[in-house]
Amino acid sequence: MIRLAAAGLSVVLFTGIVSVSYAHPGRTDSKGGHTCRTNCEKWGLEYGEYHYHNGKSSSSSSSSSSSSASSSKNKNNVGTQVKPKKPDQANGIKPNAIAIQLYLNKEKIGLKNTAVQYDGQLMLPLTEMLQILKVPYSVKDRKVFVQSKDGQIGIPTKNNSKRMTKNGNEVVLATPIIQYDGRVMVTLQVLRMLNDHQFDYKKSDKALYIISP
Repeated sequence: MIRLAAAGLSVVLFTGIVSVSYAHPGRTDSKGGHTCRTNCEKWGLEYGEYHYHNGKSSSSSSSSSSSSASSSKNKNNVGTQVKPKKPDQANGIKPNAIAIQLYLNKEKIGLKNTAVQYDGQLMLPLTEMLQILKVPYSVKDRKVFVQSKDGQIGIPTKNNSKRMTKNGNEVVLATPIIQYDGRVMVTLQVLRMLNDHQFDYKKSDKALYIISP
């Protein structure tokens, strides 16, 4: 009887050990636990949940993974709000309207559109000046074309353009072509290329004198 009782007790103990150690698939590590990866819902666990088989409380590796991922995102600035960069500030130069007296062959001419002072240069409305100087022109592909004695001149109408063409060759301007109040404004440098008119600007008097060839 004693042997039978001892044998029965051994079977019970062994069965209990087996049921604890092999409650679900997976080997335990040196700490006595492991991560559940198979049939976890059957054992009341979550996939990826780390737990112990020696009575210690479980800890969720999925939570730590989430925390680790979050930390990684912050480290790499992924998913974080980034303040948009402010657009590049303009060079600070603004065109200022200026009232000037215009004389063509000593005859005073009234400008319909105002002239402007920009980057230290006098700038005049392009098409109006072409009409005053009686220079034929055409407009195509956002450019004003003038036929001069040196060939065709192409003047871009895009704001802040610094490149125009003369007889097929590119010309770089010291002061860009700008738009002001819906008008294309050009410097005397551009107007001097169009024909043989002479331009004399008296800044102190705010007067522009033009002499026909």
